[in-house]
Amino acid sequence: MRRSALTLTLTLTLALTLDGWAEGEAPMERETFDGAVKRALLRNPTAVIAEEEVRRSEAIVREVRSASLPTLVGMGTYTRLDSDRLLNGNVIAAADSLNLNATLTVPLVSPKTWTQWSHANDNVRSQVATAKDVRRLVAVATARAWLAVLAQKRVVQVTDTARVAARAHYEFAHARRQGGVGNRIDEARAEQELSTDEAQLASTLAGLAKAREALGVLVGGEGPIDTADSPTAPAEGRGTEAVGDPTVRINDEPSLAAPPLDEALSEATRSRADVKAAEERLRAARHAERDNWADYAPMLSGIFQPFYQNPPSLIQPLTGWQAEVVLTVPLYDGGLRYGQARERAALSAEARQGLEAALRQA
Repeated sequence: MRRSALTLTLTLTLALTLDGWAEGEAPMERETFDGAVKRALLRNPTAVIAEEEVRRSEAIVREVRSASLPTLVGMGTYTRLDSDRLLNGNVIAAADSLNLNATLTVPLVSPKTWTQWSHANDNVRSQVATAKDVRRLVAVATARAWLAVLAQKRVVQVTDTARVAARAHYEFAHARRQGGVGNRIDEARAEQELSTDEAQLASTLAGLAKAREALGVLVGGEGPIDTADSPTAPAEGRGTEAVGDPTVRINDEPSLAAPPLDEALSEATRSRADVKAAEERLRAARHAERDNWADYAPMLSGIFQPFYQNPPSLIQPLTGWQAEVVLTVPLYDGGLRYGQARERAALSAEARQGLEAALRQA
């Protein structure tokens, strides 16, 4: 008797709690399906970081390109001596002197910097492809999370309906036994069924809370996010599918059916964002490996330097200029170029394996 009373008390308490949930939940931010996906692409940290990586790679292109473009540097020097420096009555160094000059350096032949510029552009294309793949993954994960919340809400509704029916069954069995018509076995079975449904409902409510939290994380919200609507479904009786028909008609609009396996595999290798990103990484790695020769190529630079010297000296007039052509030949660098060549070969092999893995997955 005590067990029955305790069970009835717990049942009533849980029922009141669940009734409160059914009547109206606490205010919670809601998002539509399209809104959740768009918001995730704008605020999800993974997608934002991928976009910033594209911007960073574009900035690196500008940094690397600067080594292949002319540079202009200006310099000014003011010198104060305690007195003029004389030699045979002539001033060879004035007490106050001002020297101004500018240096223009133009890389005339620079294979190494040119290849580095090209590799930086390859890296931008690789980062763009990677960002597209990341956005695809974020969009898919957000769509699945949104649908998971919607499905879990339906499960909660079904479980709550079963709990209400089980409670009514228990109350009916209890009333029958109190009236001397029923028996203890029927009441115990009804009580067990009610307890099971209540436990299942509590579990589904916990699952719903987790699903909302997961959706909130994906869309970059400050808390759990709930669904605001349901996906559009075909009207009852209007969706048809004919056996042997190459198309499926939904809402009287034809759409393509599933393609053959070979065609699907071929399309996946051409269109999937992860495969394209892997192909771009492999292309960039192979390009860098092919350009190992640039590390051994000489560099030719032109330097032009106008100057202003006031007062002029015995060896330097008031104004003038000088020009130079500098040839740099890399002879020995301690093995740096050999290590870089091996690193590029390893990166190329890694990229090739990554593409093969992406193709297998596709």
